[in-house]
Amino acid sequence: MGITNDLFPISRSEDEDCNLAYAPFDVPRTEVSLYDDPLKIMPAWLMFTQFMRLLDAPHPVSFSDEAQRGQHLFSQIGCALCHTPSFKTPGMANPQGPSQEIGPHVVALRGKTVNLYSDLLVHHMGATLADNIVQGDAGPDEFRTTPLWGLGTRLFLLHDGRTSDLLVAIRDHYSAFGWSVGLFMFTGAALCCVEVWRYARDLPIRLRGAEWRFLLPDTKLLQVIFLKGLPMGLHMLVFTFSGLVMVGLVNRAGIDVTAAYGIAQQLWTYVQMPAMAIGTAVSAMAAQNIGANRWDRVGAITRSGVGINIILTTVMVALILLFDRPLFALFVGGNSPAIPIARHIQLIGSWSFIIFGITLVVFSTVRANGAVYPPLIILVMSVLVGRIGFAALLLPRYGTDVLWWSFPIGSAISLGLGLIYYRFGGWREKRLIDQFAEEEATELSYATAEPGGRLNPNG
Repeated sequence: MGITNDLFPISRSEDEDCNLAYAPFDVPRTEVSLYDDPLKIMPAWLMFTQFMRLLDAPHPVSFSDEAQRGQHLFSQIGCALCHTPSFKTPGMANPQGPSQEIGPHVVALRGKTVNLYSDLLVHHMGATLADNIVQGDAGPDEFRTTPLWGLGTRLFLLHDGRTSDLLVAIRDHYSAFGWSVGLFMFTGAALCCVEVWRYARDLPIRLRGAEWRFLLPDTKLLQVIFLKGLPMGLHMLVFTFSGLVMVGLVNRAGIDVTAAYGIAQQLWTYVQMPAMAIGTAVSAMAAQNIGANRWDRVGAITRSGVGINIILTTVMVALILLFDRPLFALFVGGNSPAIPIARHIQLIGSWSFIIFGITLVVFSTVRANGAVYPPLIILVMSVLVGRIGFAALLLPRYGTDVLWWSFPIGSAISLGLGLIYYRFGGWREKRLIDQFAEEEATELSYATAEPGGRLNPNG
């Protein structure tokens, strides 16, 4: 049986004596009078096509409570926008007149509800799923929405069968381009609203008259931004790469462990929020006081940031551990075997974020004076060598617990090295910008005043 498509339109046979079909078989040719003509008999491939066409579609099994929650989530997050749960074929199974003679040629296929989970349309699927094959009008990243009926019986997923992991298949639908466009539109609208509000309130930070020239690029400032911003970008790449490696190690442990780790990651996102906010505030306040040459305040700011971070992050971790089961049930249901595993992960790994928060505050202070490369080197040593190296080296011998212990171990290495650099490093002698234009450094508030205090509007 030959198989053809738009890329290979002519069927090839290894048998030179095999005749090609000289006429298309659009309609079954089963009349007795035509059996004398070998070219008019229904071929095997067409009989197979008709057999498959008339097979009954898969019927969904009755849903458990957990499956019903999954079905609701499937629609809630937008999967059903393309994977449309069901369609009804056009026409009526028993037409009463010519006007009702619409739909499939085979009457038995008319007016049937099909749980296809597809809209049968072609969509841009992004660079992750792209196979760089142009077929017909479909571009390198365009595919018809794959029907999901019978998904539970499939061994391999996605259009090319690249994975057997359902979570990987879902994540690969992520489109960086689509997310970027949405983020651009959202941030653009937010920026417009902020600008309108800023000028409506006549805040001191608005630009007027000659101040608009500050928007022109300055070569020296651009150089500083690039040299200081590059390691910050590498900082994010290190975290992203380590996260991908960790997911790969976790996925080998099975679907329940993978689901449990996914829950832990979601909750850890919220645990980190206080530390991220405190780190940003410490960096801004330290930079203001370094510029005012008030080094006595820089140490106090750092200590206050560390203390506040310890309190808030400890409270967050304690709340998650106290109410872990209800929180986990929001993701996988109350009876999932992933819940005990997720609780075990939280007990081992969550406390590391207290250490992470302290390190973040220390790094925020030293970065405020332009010291960006030492924190990057410490991050590489603690995350790639400490955390990932520890996990990959000991995982075969001690099992998955090594993965969870790698978080506090990596955080402890980072904090230890960070404190050594904070205490003995030369970050205090650095200067973010060596020279300032005189007119841009005009004193609008005295150094002894509270930094930023005079810029706060009263009304």
